[in-house]
Amino acid sequence: MSIRSKFNKDEKKFVKFIDSTEEIIKHLNKSDSSKRSRLKLSGQQIDVLESNFKIDSHPNSATKSLLSNALSIPLKNIQIWFQNRRAKEKTARDGGRRRSGNAEIEDGEYEHGKMSYQAMCPFDFPPQERYFL
Repeated sequence: MSIRSKFNKDEKKFVKFIDSTEEIIKHLNKSDSSKRSRLKLSGQQIDVLESNFKIDSHPNSATKSLLSNALSIPLKNIQIWFQNRRAKEKTARDGGRRRSGNAEIEDGEYEHGKMSYQAMCPFDFPPQERYFL
């Protein structure tokens, strides 16, 4: 047997030791049937969540708890729904584009921090002769 069990009577703990790579591989290759299934919300549940989101996009814990009980949805799923919905709204507000940290914009400034080229490089371009004397 590749798994040994040890019971320490003093500490009353049960410890398993895995002795082989085979057991580790077997554990990692377990079927996905033990994986929890995704919660599918009904149209009515989504309508209630959306209407509450319009009122308050950051509900307090009491409101989330009430929604959880009223809709028979775990509290954690309510929290995640609001988090995802806020992210969706932010993406829609930003036009769906990703922003890079220092994307150049037309007037020679950088979007992040609004630093001009002149502030980044104090000498003129193209370099003038005075720099090479």
